[in-house]
Amino acid sequence: MEFFYKRKIMKKNKTITLIICLFFNLPIFAQLNYDNEAIMYSMYQYGGTARSSGVGGAFGTVGPDAGGLSINPAIVGTYRSTEASGSIGFLNLNGQTNFLNKYTNKDNRFKLIGQNLSMVFATKIPKVGILRGFGLGITANRIADFNSQSYFQGINDTNSLIDAYRVFLNQENISPGDINFENYSLYPDLVMAYQSQIINYDPLRDIYSSSLIGLYNKKQIGTTRTNGGITDLSLQVGFNLWDKLFIGASAGLPYLSYNRDYLYTEEDVQDTISGFKKLEYNAITKTEGIGFNGKFGMIFKPIKYFSIGASISTPTYFSLRDAYSYAITHTTDSSIISAESPTGGFEYNLRQPFRFNAGATGFLGKYGFVSVEYELVDYKRNTFNFGNQNRDFSNYVNDTLIDSKYRVGHNIRAGIELAYKVWRIRGGYGISMSPFRAGIAVDNANLTRQTYSAGAGYRGKRISVDIAWVRSVQKNYFAPYFSFYSYGEDAVITKTTRDNIVLTLGFRLRSST
Repeated sequence: MEFFYKRKIMKKNKTITLIICLFFNLPIFAQLNYDNEAIMYSMYQYGGTARSSGVGGAFGTVGPDAGGLSINPAIVGTYRSTEASGSIGFLNLNGQTNFLNKYTNKDNRFKLIGQNLSMVFATKIPKVGILRGFGLGITANRIADFNSQSYFQGINDTNSLIDAYRVFLNQENISPGDINFENYSLYPDLVMAYQSQIINYDPLRDIYSSSLIGLYNKKQIGTTRTNGGITDLSLQVGFNLWDKLFIGASAGLPYLSYNRDYLYTEEDVQDTISGFKKLEYNAITKTEGIGFNGKFGMIFKPIKYFSIGASISTPTYFSLRDAYSYAITHTTDSSIISAESPTGGFEYNLRQPFRFNAGATGFLGKYGFVSVEYELVDYKRNTFNFGNQNRDFSNYVNDTLIDSKYRVGHNIRAGIELAYKVWRIRGGYGISMSPFRAGIAVDNANLTRQTYSAGAGYRGKRISVDIAWVRSVQKNYFAPYFSFYSYGEDAVITKTTRDNIVLTLGFRLRSST
């Protein structure tokens, strides 16, 4: 439906489409990833510290821990001493792909990431009034991780990226003299395909042709590497009322960074295509920016060993900038011809939806706790704004790519901690259900994410040390290329497994009086 809709737009109003293309400088045959990126940016993974990570991120109603502050700022009101913590993650990425339903490929990568840095100042007030305590926190928690790596390869004898260029040029009757970056700045790969001579114009027949067509056997290889994440920089304030009700609020400045490097190759490994050896297409994009939001939360302890709580986050407003560069290299039997697009970038805004969290914790006296949480996120409320002069494109992305494809998401987290004297052991589970409407996602690749965790810790009078193992598993669908005139391009099913070892060192700097 997505490809058909874009084709209708071009046929109905080609001028509007070209204006949009000229402004954004995005490749016509590379997937418009705005809806995918909006969902990726919105699927948070809480657990900045090893303690909160070890219980599956279900820490919104437990008590003092910096990892829970990104869920419920009321936690800062539960602190009774001034504490600082820092966490680091050792991330191992395993990517598995299925291409053409017969080629399975695996890839592996290791990454060192910062998880958490926090400082919480707390003061206990004598029991003479309503206010029993006050806390102020400054935290930086990693709440989303975009690191991944996938690799696919296989012999394809049905279609080709070059077919997409050739078919489009012939269908749109584009003059060879008009194919340049000035006229088609949003079509850099189309221009590069013509400049590198993988597509040639035949003036006698007035058509574009290529030495490579889909029916030839050729090896297709693709490697995608992504880096980045969202770090929640926030200031929290919280109050302890009667030692039963804890309320808090925070102001956040989340920083987003996302880098994607995609290298795609088609190669005549069997040496059966006259005049063609290899095509290499490389697309590098970088997105970064900062946002702002507010959170409000409460925790209520009706009895000594039980607490309930809830929190709400306002929509997050991001100001983002994209930078990009593209290149094509065409290797023939006798030469190598390369073409590069001008580097460029543009700015735009993204509004993420509000988030609602609710949870409960049962305490096992001094022997630990059991906690469970529910989170609601309305993914279809992700909204892009590309400027007043590009309202048509903004409406297309928001109404067609997002609102019609996505729905309200439901996330569940649960965990347990058992304590004996100064020692702790933990376990947790979480599930982020598919953000897609029914019937939209490819079977068995709907972005549902499951998370399993375990951990242990030591808590002394002044120092605490915690370690956690967190595994998340998620499947996705990826199209290496497509065209406005879709003819059955093949796709890749990716399975990404993340194993993250989180280590946290905490210090209790001053006990309250």
